[in-house]
Amino acid sequence: MQNDSSNKVDYSEWECLILYNYIPRLIEKYAILVNISAHYYTSGNQEISLTENPKGDYWIIASDNNIYWLFPNTKLKSRINTPKKEVLSKLFEFYNYENSDSREVILKKPAQVFPSSSGEGWILAKQGIIDFNNSSFLEIINANNKSSENIPKLKVNQNNEQQNLITQVSREEFNEYILESQKEIIQLKSQVQQLIEIQQRLQGEIERINENYGSLETKLENNFPNHQIATLPEKTTSQQEKLINTSSSVNLNAQELRIVEAYNSNPVIISQQAKQVAETNTSIEKRIQGNIEAIVLEKQAQGYYWLIGREQLYVMPRKHLNINRATVESIRILFECKGSKATSKFKLLKPAKVVMIGNSQTWQLTERGIIEFE
Repeated sequence: MQNDSSNKVDYSEWECLILYNYIPRLIEKYAILVNISAHYYTSGNQEISLTENPKGDYWIIASDNNIYWLFPNTKLKSRINTPKKEVLSKLFEFYNYENSDSREVILKKPAQVFPSSSGEGWILAKQGIIDFNNSSFLEIINANNKSSENIPKLKVNQNNEQQNLITQVSREEFNEYILESQKEIIQLKSQVQQLIEIQQRLQGEIERINENYGSLETKLENNFPNHQIATLPEKTTSQQEKLINTSSSVNLNAQELRIVEAYNSNPVIISQQAKQVAETNTSIEKRIQGNIEAIVLEKQAQGYYWLIGREQLYVMPRKHLNINRATVESIRILFECKGSKATSKFKLLKPAKVVMIGNSQTWQLTERGIIEFE
């Protein structure tokens, strides 16, 4: 790879700098991707060695004169964080780094490397220069009197306007660059169209979910309309009397009354539309440590509880929940428990209330419910 003439360029260092800073794609195709070798960090050798890496942070560009220049990969330029900066500083001198906020960089001079004697990798010969001053490449060169002797001086006319600098790039390469850019534009348009279609599908899903919630409310209202609870017949069964007495003692509103009666007599209606939720591990850990200020639930496939509702959200124990030590401890946090002994037979007297925490798909308990063990 190091001696492959097809990978060499006939540009000068100056031309490569212009292309790198303005049209890097024209030289990227000649680049060998490299990183500092792991051996350098473990051997204690003072020479900085680089080896090929398909995800390398640096380019090596070889000239026809067997000069090997080292450039930062252009993908690295926008994400120079502290770890990257420490490695980069081994290969390039930094100008104006401390005064730069945006970290937009201009390469003023590539580093130089040479092939190692073993034929495996390259050795750093001379550091390059990177400027973080957020100026254009031509502005930096004209303003810097200490620029490299290899970089020609730019003439300035009487109006202090820079003369046009024409880089000798072949028409074939330029046309290739234009075609590749057009292909990228087509790909981007295709991706935008795909995102629009995904958005439309998600919107359809949201509408169907809203319809399902509406259907649940309709079923509840059809099976247990308001007037059946508000205006009961003179003769009521003992079960209805018991429900009304309990409900009035815990101050249920009309919606809660419908939910309680549906849950206790026909829970399938609720189970078809409910989310299964359980207390989060973090909430359990805090509770065990004595912090029960915030009880938080999340969606879980085998959650202990059902969650229903739209504007007001209600929680109740999953029907036929196996009551054991773990479930009882959790239930007693969310519900006031009546009855002398915890069993798998219980009825709902009042659902607990929760609110969603932002858009996180987690819910915080705001009001405990009430259940009664039979």
